[in-house]
Amino acid sequence: GPGSLQRRPPHIMHQASVRIFVSSPADVEHERAIVKDVIERLSQDFLPYFRIEPVLWEQEALTADRTFQAGLVRPADCHIVLVVLWTRLGFPLPEEPYAGMTGTEWEFFDAVGGATGDRRPEVLVYKKTNPKLVDITNPQATLEAIDERKRLEEFFQHNFFNPDGSFKRAFRTFDSDAAFRNLVEVQLRKLLNR
Repeated sequence: GPGSLQRRPPHIMHQASVRIFVSSPADVEHERAIVKDVIERLSQDFLPYFRIEPVLWEQEALTADRTFQAGLVRPADCHIVLVVLWTRLGFPLPEEPYAGMTGTEWEFFDAVGGATGDRRPEVLVYKKTNPKLVDITNPQATLEAIDERKRLEEFFQHNFFNPDGSFKRAFRTFDSDAAFRNLVEVQLRKLLNR
């Protein structure tokens, strides 16, 4: 009868899911692939308990109409937000409504400040420390790379350090694929176990 639905255990109705949002500019495509791989492996391990849903937007597709469209998943709506950075923050988005922020910046600020209700996502930030080769025979590209690097450093200075140089917010650094894979896997597993 109509009452039979209420008596069914809730876990049979729908399996819980954990959303992991991955944010990164184009210079870390390789690391993004590693993150996808780690999430797929963890999905298998945690399958008996909950579903893991990776949210992987490609930054180029991020436009004003798309972001604020109803029903799209924002970083603030996820359980975990993973940000990977190296030499740049990416391309600035339209002035309205992003105030000239890049997609990655907007996603970071949405995750740390824009959470609705009392649940904020756990935000994990990773910074690659390897040097990047720049072709100095292309002065324009060299200047752009320096500008983008400066913007990235200012972003870290402003959001991760206090004026006295102490840490305001944690981030992890890595210099190899193995180190990065291990960092992501260990931190994600810890959060998922919790």
